[in-house]
Amino acid sequence: MQRLRMVGLCLVAAFALSIVAAGPAFAKTASNIWEKFNECPVGITPPEGEIQCVYGEAGRESFFQAGKVTVHFVKPVKLNIGSAEDAETGITGQFLVYAAQDGHTISKEAEPAPSLTEGINTEKLSEAEKKSYEEYLAAGKSTKITATIELALPAKDIYLNKANLIDEEGEAFGFPVMIHLTNKFLGTKCYVGSTAEPIVVPFTTGATNPEPPNTSIHGTKGPLIFRENFEIGEFSHTVLVNNEYAAPGVNGCGVNGSLDAAIDSALGLPSPAGSNTTMLIGKLYQAGASNVAAHIQY
Repeated sequence: MQRLRMVGLCLVAAFALSIVAAGPAFAKTASNIWEKFNECPVGITPPEGEIQCVYGEAGRESFFQAGKVTVHFVKPVKLNIGSAEDAETGITGQFLVYAAQDGHTISKEAEPAPSLTEGINTEKLSEAEKKSYEEYLAAGKSTKITATIELALPAKDIYLNKANLIDEEGEAFGFPVMIHLTNKFLGTKCYVGSTAEPIVVPFTTGATNPEPPNTSIHGTKGPLIFRENFEIGEFSHTVLVNNEYAAPGVNGCGVNGSLDAAIDSALGLPSPAGSNTTMLIGKLYQAGASNVAAHIQY
């Protein structure tokens, strides 16, 4: 219980464990760094302590792969949450998670994804759909997809264990997500996964233990920097990984899901555990809600 409280106090005590190994770092900061927390739910009163504002940004090296769908983060994907000690579970380092103030807990960025021009098995289409698809291609219309990673369940269902993140072992973040696939042929309701059957990805900064054909990969919490007179902690190059999860098939593609079978075949879905990989590479920041409120005009 004592360790749980130490992890919760702005991560300062826990950060100190990292500094022993990595050496201290102090950084000059642009004056707008506090704006990273402008969606933190600072007004919430948690059962224990105060809200800790967490902001993360997964950059261009990051990707999400399920079956044949690989989404490269051309646009950074941002995480905005509040966190607070979860004393009831008895699990060291586990935290409650609260949604962003405006509801944008994970930013929705439409990223480029593979084209369907060569992938569609027209034998899985009805005659009407096959004709429509052939006319679509003959007209020179693009079959390129955009893919948007979306949170499939409420923010409270995100798993967060800060002790595991720092110790580089076990699950640090667990995100239930779905991937929204869009182009004119697929329609606007085509998803890999759903709220009923999300893709559950338990990210770690440690080593994975996947089923074959995947092999173990390793993340890292990255070096630590203290900013703004120790009021903000920044892990400046965090790598969260997982290659153990399974990915479900698509749903809602075409009219009333009429394209689902053809899209699954084209994209290699459903995809079993050990055949999918995700890496989130970027930065994590944390600050106490009272400090954030003192620097931001809400």
